[in-house]
Amino acid sequence: MAEPNSEKTRSSSWERWAPWAFAAFVLSMGLAIWEVFPPGIWHDDGVYVLLGRALAGGDGLRYVGIVGAPLAPKFPPLYPLFLSTVWTVTPSFPENAGFLGGVNLLILAVAGGLFLAYLRAALGVPLPLAALVSLLAWMSPPLWRVAMVPLSEPLFILILVLALWAGARMEKGAGGLGVAIFLLAGGLAFYTRSVGLAVLAGGVGALFLKKRIRAGIGVLLGALVVVLPWMLWSRWAAQTIPESLRDILGPYGGWLVSEMVRDPSAYVIYLFENGRHLLARVLSLLLPGVVGAPLWIGLILVPFLILGLREAGRRSLVLPISLLMGLLLLLVWPFQDIRLLVPFQPILVLGVVLGFRAFLRWGPTRGIWRVSLVALAGGWTLLFLSVATYRLFTGWPGEAYRVRSNVLVTAVDAVEEFTPQDAVVGAPELWPGLQLFTGRTVVPSARFVPLASDEPTWGSPEAQFALWQEAGLTHLLVEHGGRVHGDALEKITETCRAGTVQVLDQQASHVLVALNWDEECRSRLRSEGHP
Repeated sequence: MAEPNSEKTRSSSWERWAPWAFAAFVLSMGLAIWEVFPPGIWHDDGVYVLLGRALAGGDGLRYVGIVGAPLAPKFPPLYPLFLSTVWTVTPSFPENAGFLGGVNLLILAVAGGLFLAYLRAALGVPLPLAALVSLLAWMSPPLWRVAMVPLSEPLFILILVLALWAGARMEKGAGGLGVAIFLLAGGLAFYTRSVGLAVLAGGVGALFLKKRIRAGIGVLLGALVVVLPWMLWSRWAAQTIPESLRDILGPYGGWLVSEMVRDPSAYVIYLFENGRHLLARVLSLLLPGVVGAPLWIGLILVPFLILGLREAGRRSLVLPISLLMGLLLLLVWPFQDIRLLVPFQPILVLGVVLGFRAFLRWGPTRGIWRVSLVALAGGWTLLFLSVATYRLFTGWPGEAYRVRSNVLVTAVDAVEEFTPQDAVVGAPELWPGLQLFTGRTVVPSARFVPLASDEPTWGSPEAQFALWQEAGLTHLLVEHGGRVHGDALEKITETCRAGTVQVLDQQASHVLVALNWDEECRSRLRSEGHP
């Protein structure tokens, strides 16, 4: 009679310890592949570190180190606030660079264990299947790429899982306390990344679809109370940023709406193209290592993904609706990068795995159809794990960062050697890193207008002149082989006296120039139609 009880005890023990064991596995894997990179190599990572330092120093959410130290309404405050604690505990830079990036490793480990527990407790996924889904999702090379530098995606994944779990409990009728916990978790997701709005919309949509109209209205009103403070503050703060810097340092909301209104037909075309890119990125997360035309073979996984999300929705509608809302937000977002989609990869993987299981349950128990389906599911799983493992342990996540690190180090050396302490240095992407490592006052030197059809994404030469003059730029780091600033500098060279553009340092990765333009130069530029 003791044997069944013994099996039940072992099963209970596995249930209790599996999330902890998986978190420990993620942590150990992270330690095995971890590399320390200087912050500022990928733009946003440097900005997050700058904002964390400002908060730790009592300056508030400001771009301290940028001309005028304007407010920072573009980046939700939770991750900078988190980094401010690291700055407080380890204030010496660059000695604390490893800690600033390394905390993401711990966050990912906790998020992995929490996700496994969520699959079991909220969705009822069997433990072996939940372990497989968690393993596939947390072996993702793109996930570890965003985790190796101070970016907010790992923290967002952790809070997203918490919010989805809270949403599942709320759906089951957890009362006012359940609603409050969901709003708290969803609000934290929104204050980590703006796309966190999707999970709040998921909670509202789930309640309405379950015909709990009164509860749905309550959650909708609560969500508005949660998100309005940041939306109102960021809109007000954007007005304090100089006009020429507002598109790069300010929030996207108002600017995006103005672009839509300015040329609706162009925006519709943009949406179609964006949709194609978004679908390709979804497939690339499900087929790691596959690029180019073969990537579209992954469309065969889409029916399984849809069916699997439907199966998950039987337990919690918040999950599929949140994913749908998240994809819609990314569809209209003016900046497309796979890292924006990475936080949703665990849901995508879950959908495919549950879809395979559902098809196997519904289909015949034997025959060529079942053999083919088992082969497809097994082949996809094997491909995913083998490619992911190879990439992780051959350094793929840090590959681009190593190149960028060398570029940043070279640029920092040049700025320190050739510019005075009171210089105002501009750069298209490396400006946060230059500020952190040199202490110079910096400014983003390029515009960001991805929807513009009549000028480059980085702005016309005229727009760049206006930015440089408004910021009082004295030195410019030319990146990308001159693609961004080449035309603007050529116009100055043609229009103004010799020596206005003075090359101070020229390397394969950059050119550092001093701008010695005087009023005569500006007058000539104005007479030719430039600002």
